[in-house]
Amino acid sequence: MRVSVFTVGGKLVALEAAASWTVGELLDVLLPVCELPTAPSLRCRILHGTAEVLPGRSLEDAGVSSGSQLTLVVTDAARIIAACAHGTTKLWNAHTGECLQTLTGHGGEVSSAVLSPDGTLALTASLDGTARVWHAATGDCLHTLAGNGAPARSGAFSPDGKMVLVTFMDFTAMIWRTASEERVCTLQGHTAAVWSAVFSPDSRFALTASSDCTCKIWNVSSGENLHTLHGHGALVPSAVFSPDGAL
Repeated sequence: MRVSVFTVGGKLVALEAAASWTVGELLDVLLPVCELPTAPSLRCRILHGTAEVLPGRSLEDAGVSSGSQLTLVVTDAARIIAACAHGTTKLWNAHTGECLQTLTGHGGEVSSAVLSPDGTLALTASLDGTARVWHAATGDCLHTLAGNGAPARSGAFSPDGKMVLVTFMDFTAMIWRTASEERVCTLQGHTAAVWSAVFSPDSRFALTASSDCTCKIWNVSSGENLHTLHGHGALVPSAVFSPDGAL
């Protein structure tokens, strides 16, 4: 039977398919024609109308017949990033469990690893005193961000992905621009190690948590400490803003 498939960019591809084919067999024929990348992080699905043709089912079982129009949907599969005490970081396909990349280069334990909001970059923080920005798909190290030599404890991307925030054991946190190694500011004022830090949802403020039993709110542009939150009687390992940024 002859079917048509709308592919990436709205291109319409017509091909001969057997009614007994599964989605996998259809994709084996379709993807080379579409010249799409075959990176393991990509997930390809076929829709018949608004319903997905599920893996393992034949086209006939899904109601596909000669003259049917299908749609190819390509998405980046959900990924997991994990830091390791051996100095490496790994990216995994959450659907298959396949290891996609191993990020190597740190000279000490990797204490933190996160993905950028759009999933294209990774940020690692290490006890070797540096943070690194990586290309998530290729595993290339794009930038090495050095503090003052003290171990780095955590890292975070701003919600817009334009900045990174890294905490250190020398009582400081530092903000850099993601696209370069330009340091925006250094957040100084804690009297003990800074364990974690996050940006506010609008990227205007930063929140740090420290072993000095306090949290601090900072102006990202100026590095000014706006508020110090007292009340805990022991170290504060983490703190976050509310999703709307009001708290």
